[in-house]
Amino acid sequence: MNRNRIICIGAVNLDRTYHVSKAVSIHEAAICQSFSQSWGGKGLNQVVALCCAGEDPIFYAKVDKRDYESLCSFLQNKGISCGNITKIDSFTNHGVIQMMEDGGTAILGAANPEVSFSKKELENILKELGQGDVLVLQNEIEDVPYIIARAKAAGCTICLNPSPICGKLDAWPLELTDYLIVNEAEGRKITGKERQEEILLEFRRKYPDTAVVLTLGSDGSIYQKGSMQLVQSGYPAESIDTLAAGDTFFGYFISALHQGEGISHALDIASKAAAIVVERRGAAEIIPVKEEVN
Repeated sequence: MNRNRIICIGAVNLDRTYHVSKAVSIHEAAICQSFSQSWGGKGLNQVVALCCAGEDPIFYAKVDKRDYESLCSFLQNKGISCGNITKIDSFTNHGVIQMMEDGGTAILGAANPEVSFSKKELENILKELGQGDVLVLQNEIEDVPYIIARAKAAGCTICLNPSPICGKLDAWPLELTDYLIVNEAEGRKITGKERQEEILLEFRRKYPDTAVVLTLGSDGSIYQKGSMQLVQSGYPAESIDTLAAGDTFFGYFISALHQGEGISHALDIASKAAAIVVERRGAAEIIPVKEEVN
């Protein structure tokens, strides 16, 4: 991976977490034990993870103008520029999260299509990308297939975590991605296969030139490109909250490769960072810095 800029076009969430003994069921009302509000969302989490791992990512996102100052304060405290954050006259994406005592979650998401970029806005962003730039994407904004195709034509390295899984991903140009990072549930939905080895075989068949990382929670991860596979074991952790674990893994993995490290090291440090995160409650604010992971 050429050492050049890392750019993320994504979204932010203002997560509202309600701590409960059990999730509220239909026809039931309950009072939560406590309430907290924090910044999250896959785009923001991954940008923060990249920054904590030693990168200087460029982040394009949209946020309700009422939340702009709060987001900018958060980003600046993390050492991330808010120069490419756009204010909108509509609500910020947010999640209503019921957090159980054992760390399990029940999540209701409120997604606003207005946080996505128009074709004209995307063209203004994409024309700035060039050979060697690394583009980080998720599935929280619209027109991701278009972004992939245009960025690939510009010579970018495409790193995709296609979560949350929705829409017709089988129509996406996933063969243009350089790194595709998915968990087992996402792998099943994309490939239509159930067993781990079948999922990997289908990815290899359909996208032979794409490096796929299948994350397995506490069991670690598997890297595959063509016929090569590397297996990474997980690190022991007392899991209380898994919200940002996958995004932290993603950011640290991409950062290690960007800094010239090998695949084995990238998998290892990403696994360590994710293990730290699951022992904490929160999202973007609890991602560890590289010194702590080391």
